[in-house]
Amino acid sequence: MNPLNVRKAFVYDKIINWFPGHMAKGLRLITEKLSTVHVIIEVRDARIPLSSINHKFEPIAQRKDRLIVYNKSDLAHPSTEAVRLSGKTPPQHFLLQSCLETKKKRVCKNQRSF
Repeated sequence: MNPLNVRKAFVYDKIINWFPGHMAKGLRLITEKLSTVHVIIEVRDARIPLSSINHKFEPIAQRKDRLIVYNKSDLAHPSTEAVRLSGKTPPQHFLLQSCLETKKKRVCKNQRSF
């Protein structure tokens, strides 16, 4: 019987790029077209409200009025909503939304805006 040979370290000497070219191109195009819009609607994941912020997009978005839609709010822990309402995040207009897709139709519920 052969014993399981488990590595003690995983050596990976290449640089991992977490910001691929298509994302950089998207930000460039958004920046170019920003003068043609009145408001930005940004969709984030309510389950991970801070982790779903795109920090490279924030300086661009500061130039316009913005509505942030937190989708999947029915799956989020109640404390994530409390953090947004407590003033620990920058003041912003946001909407808590849950959209479920069924075979016959799309159902949106739990709509609350602040």
